[in-house]
Amino acid sequence: MSMDAISLTSGMRDNLVNLQNTATLTSQTQERLSTGKKVNSALDNPTEFFASQNMLNQAASLSSLSDGMSNAVQMIQAANKGITAITGLLNSAQAIAQSAIGLAGNSNADLTVSLTSNFVVGDSITVGGVAFTATATAGTAKTFVVGSDASTTATNIATAINAASVDTTTPKSVTATSTGSVLTISAASDFAKTDATITQKTANTGAAATIALDTQKQQLATQYATVMNQIDLAAGAAGFQGIDLLTSGTKAGITVQFGTATGDNLTVDGTSADSATLMGGSAAITSSWGTDANVNTDIANITSAISTLQSFSSNLSSNLSTISIRQQFSTDMQNVLQTGSDNLTNADTNQEGANMLMLQTRQSLGTTALSLASQSAQAVLKLFG
Repeated sequence: MSMDAISLTSGMRDNLVNLQNTATLTSQTQERLSTGKKVNSALDNPTEFFASQNMLNQAASLSSLSDGMSNAVQMIQAANKGITAITGLLNSAQAIAQSAIGLAGNSNADLTVSLTSNFVVGDSITVGGVAFTATATAGTAKTFVVGSDASTTATNIATAINAASVDTTTPKSVTATSTGSVLTISAASDFAKTDATITQKTANTGAAATIALDTQKQQLATQYATVMNQIDLAAGAAGFQGIDLLTSGTKAGITVQFGTATGDNLTVDGTSADSATLMGGSAAITSSWGTDANVNTDIANITSAISTLQSFSSNLSSNLSTISIRQQFSTDMQNVLQTGSDNLTNADTNQEGANMLMLQTRQSLGTTALSLASQSAQAVLKLFG
């Protein structure tokens, strides 16, 4: 049944319209109180709704870029940790090399053994057979057997060693002397480590043992090689999420995006921090550290490597500062955009609460007014009473 089919008095119709308007406003106020927003859809206010959405989209885009910046910060920090570790290892290698300065060329301690205490018949003494420098050809090793006709005594063995050429390329040799049954072998001043060895057995036990000339320098060289290997391991472990700025695989670096505009980014270059690259092409000791000059060459290479790392670290620090500043700026802009959106759409809950109380009062008053307006019609019924 349409409302036109029912005749209402003018007063009743006016009060009914007011009650309907009050109900609509009450529903709207309830929605604003429950959502906290005065603009919940484009129907509420198209201009403010779409302006707010645009601000929120910009803030979301900046948030996504901030995640990339955060990852870049961690990658740089991981690389910096690697640089710190590698620098420490280089300092350790440099200290080892400096310890070898006094040993190079004059540290080949004499080997003194007693044939009667340290050897049994058939044991052998081997001299030479290794290269003395990186480019020299190894000479033919000379072996002397204890107890043979020519080498029964320490004197005969010493004579045989002195007569032999243990290096056919250069006149480097060892000198052997004897006192009774004691044999002493001394290296020439330019002998490198392990150029002369004595393979002996502990008296009558058959247990083999090897004594090498320049044992101390050999130990230092072994320590040096171990440190260089650790440098490679540290460089390969300084990555974050699969990106390592200290290895050749990511030497091209990373690009950090700051904004949506073309060119609003920063490229962070990587480097190769493996031991061979840092040391100028090879991490191996120079010419077996046969001379002080050889050792000093490696020390100079280490100094250069440390300087290279310091320069790269300085670049990383500068890039990290730039990224951190832009990251903070991005966060600030997200707050500005979010606040701008809220200003357009958020409801004043205090105001809406007051509105709700007033609407409830108006609804009560409207109901009362409608009842009063109907009394004139009710008076007609009394005529039939």
